[in-house]
Amino acid sequence: MKPADRVSDDDGGASLPEYSRRGLLGRVAGGAAAVGGAKAVDNILVGYGRLSGTNLLAQDLEPLASDEFGPSPFRLTHRETTLRYEDEAITVTGPEQSQRFRLTADAPPASRIDAAHQLPGRPVTELHADVPLLKTGDVSFSFHSLPEFLSATSNATPRPYSTLAVRGRTEDEPAVETIREFTGSEPSRTPELISGLAAGFQQHARYNTERYLARTIQFNLLLDTVSLDEPFRQPTTFEAMLEDGTSPLLCWDFTERSIEALHAVSPFQQTIPIVAARVDDTRHGHVYTAIASVVRDEDGLHVPMTFLDYRNAVLFDEGVLSLPFSDEIGAFDSRHRATKIRW
Repeated sequence: MKPADRVSDDDGGASLPEYSRRGLLGRVAGGAAAVGGAKAVDNILVGYGRLSGTNLLAQDLEPLASDEFGPSPFRLTHRETTLRYEDEAITVTGPEQSQRFRLTADAPPASRIDAAHQLPGRPVTELHADVPLLKTGDVSFSFHSLPEFLSATSNATPRPYSTLAVRGRTEDEPAVETIREFTGSEPSRTPELISGLAAGFQQHARYNTERYLARTIQFNLLLDTVSLDEPFRQPTTFEAMLEDGTSPLLCWDFTERSIEALHAVSPFQQTIPIVAARVDDTRHGHVYTAIASVVRDEDGLHVPMTFLDYRNAVLFDEGVLSLPFSDEIGAFDSRHRATKIRW
């Protein structure tokens, strides 16, 4: 996720003194479970095509996926060489020389630059071939369950540097050691990282039911005239979860942390190069994660995608929200829908 797309927990609204907020919460507590339960029922049963609406299996997802999908500036350092993409050009700076290559130039200089700097995977050649297609949208998309996605990407020619170009510049990513500790897996091994992240959430986090109910009251009963959820906010970084052991998270916390973890190492270091995105479902006030990989097949540049909902790793069988959730993190199903995909 690019920095500009990060979700803020500052939802606005007037604030109340602490004693007043507690009193108000106390007065509405009797109806909180009913309101929260009704909202949860709405979030599960309504708007996914059962009674009305649609879902990921029925939606035309390619326009949503392609809307913001494209290359962004990035900088990558490998040993003593730095590769930078910006302003329609690639600059490679090594210990002894710096070379700048415009993507509109002919291909032979690209291969010579790769050879001169001994860069893994011939990144300049790859970006020269792919970035123009990414910019014009001359790519195809396909959408899969998680097992199908892993199979599709494993059987295609990966384009790790083009995948990195779609990631763009990332900031404030957690340390690789932190992700390794949280997930119990090597961040470079993509399938293990995906499942290890779910296990880490199950061990170190829980769903923030209290804040969910407070926000339900705030937005559905009080029309966002006061802010009720502040007392239930706690740090949700990986470091905080590892230290606390049971940090309470909401859906955007699971989504942001998952994107950070999935971007912890560069695509050219991953067994399956991936870029992660935030999926907004404005109908249900929900966000979750999409992952994709840029590959080459016989038809050209292609982007397999799948969807993950790490909230389900902990929401299964939790108190007032104990509804027909599944603890499976795969989200390409009839229980999710998308309004926007933010790369």
